[in-house]
Amino acid sequence: MKKLFTTALSLALLTPVFAQIQIVRTDFGDTGDKIYVGGQVSFTAPLSAGPAGANKTWDFSASEPDYFDSTTFISATGLPNAPEEATHGVITGEDTAYFIVNNDAVTTIIQPQELPGFEGKLRVLAFPLDYLDSFSDTVKIAIFGTPAEFGIPFPADSVRIIGDVISESVADGYGTLKTPTNNYEALRVKAETRTNVAIGFKLLGSWSNFGNQIDTTKTISWYAKNGVYAIATANLDSTGFISDFEWQVDSIYEIIPTGLSAVLGNVVDFYMYPNPASSILNIEMADLVKEGVILDLNGREVMQFTGNTVNTAQLGNGLYQVLIKTEYGLGRKRLLIQH
Repeated sequence: MKKLFTTALSLALLTPVFAQIQIVRTDFGDTGDKIYVGGQVSFTAPLSAGPAGANKTWDFSASEPDYFDSTTFISATGLPNAPEEATHGVITGEDTAYFIVNNDAVTTIIQPQELPGFEGKLRVLAFPLDYLDSFSDTVKIAIFGTPAEFGIPFPADSVRIIGDVISESVADGYGTLKTPTNNYEALRVKAETRTNVAIGFKLLGSWSNFGNQIDTTKTISWYAKNGVYAIATANLDSTGFISDFEWQVDSIYEIIPTGLSAVLGNVVDFYMYPNPASSILNIEMADLVKEGVILDLNGREVMQFTGNTVNTAQLGNGLYQVLIKTEYGLGRKRLLIQH
């Protein structure tokens, strides 16, 4: 018995134990904060979000970005389209989301374009948040209008949309999160959001049910101390595997300032060869490359270039992102270097 006890104790001492993590308001972003993310949407094999529980390790260090983006926190005060209760706006790409952030929670304000006139509030994070804490919220939907207001080509007098959005979240794990950029001691939050709405039409004074729309989204996010936003987020598909994965990176190369939507909206296509490349990369398109950059998998700039022929001899073997700017917009492709 003594030998068995000693063996068990030795194994316990060899097992890594991570302190539990508590997420509080100061770990979430505020006006002026900005983070950069890399995102992956193409996978060679099904990718799991890993297990729930204590002292876990979630290893996504081999993830390869298909794109990069940035998220900026701004004050909602004075913004023309901001809901009255909003304290913060969060700009990601061309989209702005509005939140109510206080010492108790982060609440998102829902304003779906397909539901004109509707505004709902849904809690997406609670403070303080510890392992095994859970929280939920419900938004009731009851909207009436004309078919034209909802963009529905149906000869009815009125349209009604009635239902609810239910969000349930639980901090189901803590441990070490490994991304291509860094390792973090993180708290994992699993969220499920269910939307169930019934659409009805009023014709000749009588209401008829047109059908129900049911949708479920499942998301897993990892939070760390002073992380500003989620360190990583995984959206799950109907089979439970990851459909897209985003993680914070140290920096990205921004060719033009955020906000020039007219330019950002123009995406130019181009052909580059050979790919894989070794010493020379040729870019074939109708326009001249005015400015180009090559990024590594962490979103860091490793090379700048102009023109349509690039000397890649100094790049190490591996995957890269090629970003170009022309007179007509921006283009992006993945490049493999093999010497």
